[in-house]
Amino acid sequence: MAQYQFKNIHEAETAILHCLDPRFTKAHKTFLEAELGLEDFDVYVLPCEGKNILEDEFGQTLTDKIGKVSAGLHKTKKLILVSHRDCGAYGSSKAFASRE
Repeated sequence: MAQYQFKNIHEAETAILHCLDPRFTKAHKTFLEAELGLEDFDVYVLPCEGKNILEDEFGQTLTDKIGKVSAGLHKTKKLILVSHRDCGAYGSSKAFASRE
């Protein structure tokens, strides 16, 4: 089995929650690093993250767990939710009558 080197990072100022849709995997990383200037961050991936975090007690449980792990262990100070267009959880773009 191969062994891989890793950064010995114990702190990450930001936690990121984004969709697991594979169409956006590379774009998420580019956005976080190039556009937001983030270097070290905790990443949480969940299908339909935007919808799930806003609905019912699951969203509260999820943010509580992220808080315990990221804030508790890695000293994160903020959580960024990254969403994308044409999300299947909302019925994709066909579910909306207009651009709004």
